[in-house]
Amino acid sequence: MHTNIFFIVAAIAATTAGAQNILPNGSFEDGLTGWSSTGIVSVVDAEVSRDFIDPVAPDWLPTHGNLFASLWSTDSAGVGASSLDTTFEVGAGFELSFWYFFDFGDFTDSPDTVTISVIGAGGETVLAEHNTPAGGFLADNENIEWTHIEHVFTDPGEHTLRFNVTDANGVFESILGIDDVQVVPAPGVIALVGFGFAGSFRCRRA
Repeated sequence: MHTNIFFIVAAIAATTAGAQNILPNGSFEDGLTGWSSTGIVSVVDAEVSRDFIDPVAPDWLPTHGNLFASLWSTDSAGVGASSLDTTFEVGAGFELSFWYFFDFGDFTDSPDTVTISVIGAGGETVLAEHNTPAGGFLADNENIEWTHIEHVFTDPGEHTLRFNVTDANGVFESILGIDDVQVVPAPGVIALVGFGFAGSFRCRRA
């Protein structure tokens, strides 16, 4: 009996190990396949920090795999915003997670803005924002280091995950980096499935 339970637990653990990610290109190893973009969006293995004030931060590198998505606020030639989004279907209890950084390459009097949100039938849920009244303002050349975000969906159906960086004046560039985007069954859902398996096993043994 203990051997069978071990295999059940092992199967549950394997399910949570990333195989169930419904976003197959969440680490951008296949470029922008599965994503829609506007503005200046690319897949890179590194980005040079936009800091102009010492000490200058080191290069930005991926959190997972070899690549990450890089959104530039402007190219100093008139492009004033970049966005990256993907649309998917989820059930209640699924969990979204990802990593992002914001390299604020401008100054406080020209606050380039970042907004990260999920849009579903119930409206928009803002997951992170910077240089807005609600999200707070950064100092000159201040950076948001690689930060992990998690969000559990409570309403099933179609959702759009959207990353956006907007430039204040089209002069100095800021960068929004995105990596390791996953949408998987939340641990609580997996646990319930596991208890169901174990309960079924006990019933068969009775």
